[in-house]
Amino acid sequence: MVPNWFRSPWQQHKSSYIPAEMYVQSQPKNLLIIVAGTAAISWGVHFAAPAAVSARYGNPWVPVLWMALGALFSACFWWRKGEGNLAAVCTVLDIVCYGIAIAIAQVRVGPPLSHGFGFAFGLMAVNTHARSYSLSLVMTLAVWLPAAIVLRGRADAGDYAILGLSFLIYLFMSATTGQQRAMKRQNDTLRSALGAVDRIANESMDLALGATLLTVGDMLHELRNLQTVTLTNIRSLRDVPALDPDDRAALEEAILAEERSSEVIRRTLDKMRRQAKPSQEPFVIGRMVRAVATELRDLEVEYRESPEGLQLIGEPEHLRLVLLNLLRNAQQAGARWVRVDATLEASSAAVRLSIVDDGPGLPEAARSALFEPFATFGKQGGTGLGLYLVKRCVDHMGGRIEVRNAAPGGAEFTMVLPGRPAREGRIAGEVLVDAR
Repeated sequence: MVPNWFRSPWQQHKSSYIPAEMYVQSQPKNLLIIVAGTAAISWGVHFAAPAAVSARYGNPWVPVLWMALGALFSACFWWRKGEGNLAAVCTVLDIVCYGIAIAIAQVRVGPPLSHGFGFAFGLMAVNTHARSYSLSLVMTLAVWLPAAIVLRGRADAGDYAILGLSFLIYLFMSATTGQQRAMKRQNDTLRSALGAVDRIANESMDLALGATLLTVGDMLHELRNLQTVTLTNIRSLRDVPALDPDDRAALEEAILAEERSSEVIRRTLDKMRRQAKPSQEPFVIGRMVRAVATELRDLEVEYRESPEGLQLIGEPEHLRLVLLNLLRNAQQAGARWVRVDATLEASSAAVRLSIVDDGPGLPEAARSALFEPFATFGKQGGTGLGLYLVKRCVDHMGGRIEVRNAAPGGAEFTMVLPGRPAREGRIAGEVLVDAR
């Protein structure tokens, strides 16, 4: 039970460290190394130092036992995985014991060897404690008060100078640690908020697009029903025996126009149904590249593949939209030549598709948000949806897409899509469309 007057400092102490980081530092093997190192130093001073120093140092086990006690508290923290009040108490007690162990060794050896122990204590406080804990009253007292009590009246001016300098550096370093952690928390919160906004935006976009498709589909469906009624009525009028020949010819033309219109609506509805349930059949990449290349004028498109006859598995219309948007963007950016490379991945279950152009490339600031909706980056007349749709099509095909600037200049889009080798395919290195 924490007293009310101590509750605020205690909460500040508990929030001054990151349990996961301290848990790693408190691994039993690290604690064994600390105790063994202390024992080696203590016995070295006892046996290797001059007789006067050795006699003054006394029993070498005293600093070792204090260090071992601190290691036990650290092990308790590790056992509790850094969670709860008991673990927080252990973080205080282990530091107290470590400080007392070094301070006892410092006052026993006397100057100038005591200065070395003072530097060791300051190094531990600055390099370990100040980097692990942000500034708090509890931890500051735990680090410095026991050492000050042990040294009081038994150290020289040099020891006190080292202690005071180390204390000032500790205050600065621990305050800096707290500021860095506060900034990291703010950045993490901001990234989390931006991620939530991005997910909401994507979900809203999906809902909006889905609702639009449903609305268009319903409208086309109703329009086709109306056309069926209209065609039936027009055909009934055409079959009237007393109808004038010119009127009959006009009705024939109207019937033909309505039939063509109905066919357009039927194909559109079929296309929307296929997009709602994308195909997972294999199709030849080279044929799709050639079909898209013929739609663009004044752009030379070269297609290369290894091995020949590569196929993708998915909806061909998705790849058509990807190629059409990327090639058209390259042309609008000033490219006169585009190379499409298709290579089989080592797993033989995916194809790497690379599209490189000789345009001006992409600004560094634009690449991070290139696939975001409505990102036009100053493009005149652009909707900002082309590359967003490219990313969505690649996602629907179960692939991924990356972009970078090519080494000689221009942009390079690289996709890894589900695919496989096949017997049928184009000749590698074939120029599909020459610039006209």
